[in-house]
Amino acid sequence: MSQHRLTFTGTGNALRFRSYYGLERLFNNNLLIETTDQHGHERKLMVDCGRNLPEALEALSQKRQKLGAEPLDFMSITDIFITHLHADHVGSLEDKAFMDMFVSGFIYGQRRRTKLYGKLLFLRELWDRCLAGGLTSIEGIRNTLDTYFDVIELRNKEGVEPEFSIGKLRFQLVATDHVRVDHPQDYPSWGVVVRDEQDRSFFFTGDTKARLDLYEPIFDSVDLVFHDCELADFPGSIHAQFHELAQFPEEYRRKMYLVHYSPYYTKPDWKTKVEENGFLGFWEQQQTVDFDQLFNAVGT
Repeated sequence: MSQHRLTFTGTGNALRFRSYYGLERLFNNNLLIETTDQHGHERKLMVDCGRNLPEALEALSQKRQKLGAEPLDFMSITDIFITHLHADHVGSLEDKAFMDMFVSGFIYGQRRRTKLYGKLLFLRELWDRCLAGGLTSIEGIRNTLDTYFDVIELRNKEGVEPEFSIGKLRFQLVATDHVRVDHPQDYPSWGVVVRDEQDRSFFFTGDTKARLDLYEPIFDSVDLVFHDCELADFPGSIHAQFHELAQFPEEYRRKMYLVHYSPYYTKPDWKTKVEENGFLGFWEQQQTVDFDQLFNAVGT
């Protein structure tokens, strides 16, 4: 059994459908990777930290406890990588900062700082646009991002997007096209390719438009893809739409799970469309698999 595990704590979009329409509750589309580092310590990486992540982790913990597994909570997250600055991807970072500062010492005997990975300019925007208002000052102290987090700055190498490692896993950043104002990357966003010690890999697109021209080399190089998928047909959408993904070559659809969808995915016609178009399916939230299970399912 692989020492690495994958869970999408949520697979939904930014909207709170259940409150208004009585549909299934989908948590924000955030990804949890559990592994061990070179020292044998457990590491839990969140790719994104959306506004309902603590609630999603609580639901996941309750599910695991019913199966006799170890509980999981927000405090146990050791590493975070943020794909972009929307609230369904950063909305719980302030909570994590305060929990680490004021609560971790009581739980672990000493204060812990979560590792936060990112490129320098992006981390500055994360602080200035999303976190500074609530975190800058504690009585008598003016704080920075480093006050709360163990900031790991990532740098391009020879023009290539950076990568970082946790134990035997490597995480390669991929610049994506999600939102643009005047030109690509004026509102930066990233996906990530995750590769294990057996050279098995998957690409998590994060939020993105349908850009086959941009991602085709990555699709060719990985075993699996978790792709953003909007089910409604919105012209000019900032998310990949199902009808666009259905036009991708079959060889890519056969290795593609769909995530970041609306609760309407439960309707039978959507299940049928996904099957008829050759996708692997909608990935279900709160489903934990180890990497052997994940890749064996596609014969890797």
